[in-house]
Amino acid sequence: MRFEKQYNLKPETAEVLIADRGAAAFFEESVSELQAEDNENLPKEIELVCNYITSDLRGLMTQDGLGFEEIKVTPENFADLVELISHSKLSSRSAKDILKKMYDTGSDPHEILKSEGLEQVSDEGELTVLAQKIIEANPAAVADYKKGKMQALQFLVGKAMAELKGKGNPQVLQKIFKDVLQ
Repeated sequence: MRFEKQYNLKPETAEVLIADRGAAAFFEESVSELQAEDNENLPKEIELVCNYITSDLRGLMTQDGLGFEEIKVTPENFADLVELISHSKLSSRSAKDILKKMYDTGSDPHEILKSEGLEQVSDEGELTVLAQKIIEANPAAVADYKKGKMQALQFLVGKAMAELKGKGNPQVLQKIFKDVLQ
């Protein structure tokens, strides 16, 4: 009940966390770190903490048969990873890769981000140039989009993401393609 009220969690999410004392403690320590930050996206960040603990991090731990007290990822570094995600500095794909490296090495997500060159590309100028190139190379998809086929837009965004090796910001790309194709 406390997790539901204090963190505005859904009952089923709160249940998953409180069923494992280690998960509950890790969650609260991570949220405490986030609360010490800017609080700009705190409700979204709390949701991200829950999602990444209960799916990605728990998946890695289950694979190795480890509990929260045995892993190399600290709540501080985990909170930093969530901050990077919530501020659109990482794609979800890159976040999963960084979490895996954090899990394996105990490294700080900022260090991994820099050393691996995984920072998400959100610069509209750079992405607009790429969008123009993709539009020119895919006239059939452009024609389909102009006929109202929304899958064509996803196809174009997918082409851009492939070109950027998954490091493009999909929301920004989608907006750019819509603007350019109007």
